[in-house]
Amino acid sequence: MKKCYLCEKNAVTELISFGNQPVAHRFLRSNNEKEYLGPLVLSQCQQCALIQQPDPMPIHELKPRFEWLTRVEPERHLDDLVQEMTHLPGITKDSRVFGISWKEDTTIKRLNALGHLNTYRLQNEDLGIVDRLSDVETIQAQLTFKQSQEIVKAKGRADIVISRHLIEHAFDIKELLRALKNLLKPNGYLILEIPDCQRSMETYDYSTIWEEHILYFTPATFKAMFSYGGFSLMKFIKEDYPLEHSYIGIAQAAEDLQPKLLDLQILSQELDRAKKFANQLVTRSKELKEYFVEYRKRHGKIAIFGAGHMCATFINLLRLKDCFEFVVDDNPHKRGMYMPGSKLPILNSSAILERDIKLCLLTLSPASEENVLKKNHDFVTRGGVFKSIFPANPQAVNV
Repeated sequence: MKKCYLCEKNAVTELISFGNQPVAHRFLRSNNEKEYLGPLVLSQCQQCALIQQPDPMPIHELKPRFEWLTRVEPERHLDDLVQEMTHLPGITKDSRVFGISWKEDTTIKRLNALGHLNTYRLQNEDLGIVDRLSDVETIQAQLTFKQSQEIVKAKGRADIVISRHLIEHAFDIKELLRALKNLLKPNGYLILEIPDCQRSMETYDYSTIWEEHILYFTPATFKAMFSYGGFSLMKFIKEDYPLEHSYIGIAQAAEDLQPKLLDLQILSQELDRAKKFANQLVTRSKELKEYFVEYRKRHGKIAIFGAGHMCATFINLLRLKDCFEFVVDDNPHKRGMYMPGSKLPILNSSAILERDIKLCLLTLSPASEENVLKKNHDFVTRGGVFKSIFPANPQAVNV
């Protein structure tokens, strides 16, 4: 057994090994280009139930190689979150608010619009980052306790620190929590937001696995996590989204806290869910392959839309590359390139008509999905079918 990132017990056991996998955003310029492959293993702590990657790929391999890559986080709930922040006990318009990465820019903008102007978002120079292509994989590593001391010397401490969709990338979550706490005034507030993984595990959605996500939280493990970093959880919020829910924790810095251990029944449920998710992988892969093979025999060729990390994960982890003719994406930077791992070509959406595709799988957010359906109306009117890869989507592939 390996040591847990969170509870630090030697109680981490392997759930699934996906073998060597590529970095999902490392697109290839040719189908014979050599690419980095690293082990992708999912494990779970038998003591605190946190699901984790015990041996993640090196940070320098995870760092983006293309400046045109974009990331989008859900934001529909941010107006409500800002209202929560501004009404916390002791918080006024003069209270100091720190954001950790670019993912907080839109939250800070909302705060500023309400007259909360004492805000600051950490910059690369605050973290000693010099490579402009660096992203959250580097931010999480650079925000150490020592670096937080330097930030405090230069900028002081904050009444609120907010970090959205960062801690799941942490190689050393205890060190990151220690640094975040040091940025706060005594009794200051830490607000963390993370993606849901419980529903994905319950629906056997393997596209949720990503080499950049080192930690996978459920509500139970997320709530318990705060106590390991010296925070008392005040409020837990679940924001529902069609594709991936968001969890938000509002916590207050505290001293002499004991780690919050899971109730034995909850622990059993957490371990059982993860085990079922692991055991279902082979079955899910087999069912999808059989479905696509039969569909091609009866109806014709299949493509897949959206050259993002979920598309790459879906194809590579479920070993489905032989089922698809190509990947569709209208991003001009991606067209003409090849997908990592599968080396499927990336073509413009016009190709689904030009190459007589009969079924096109969607790997997109609901908003993007709606736009694609409108733009490709001719495909549907000519008998083409769109289906989603996500089991929670009403239009999902039904195997």
